[in-house]
Amino acid sequence: MTVTRENKVAQFYKAADKKQFHRLDAVDNSILDNFLEETDELAEAITNYVDKPNDETRAQLCKEWADAQVTLSSIAWYFDIPADAAFNRVHNNNMTKVVDGKILRAPNGKILKPEGYVKADMKGL
Repeated sequence: MTVTRENKVAQFYKAADKKQFHRLDAVDNSILDNFLEETDELAEAITNYVDKPNDETRAQLCKEWADAQVTLSSIAWYFDIPADAAFNRVHNNNMTKVVDGKILRAPNGKILKPEGYVKADMKGL
């Protein structure tokens, strides 16, 4: 069995006596708060690396990306989202936007959906 990021997060939270969300429970807002804090730190690290690319800012970028990924995986674990399956459905759906090997874009850069596009079906996850 492959150990996923969510499995690793579950190991950590088990040691911290944290429980997954159940419909009748109050939501543990620390899960979302941690993710928002880490994405802010990631945005700052990206800006720093773009402004001054060097070994130190690169290391910080890698660290903040990993922190954001851990907190994102924490959300998947907390809400029991099958992360790989959800990611694969969205990725496969995104690939339907590739027409003749290209992604079509609007003048403002937004990716266009081709004729007949159907959004990803996330039901059952």
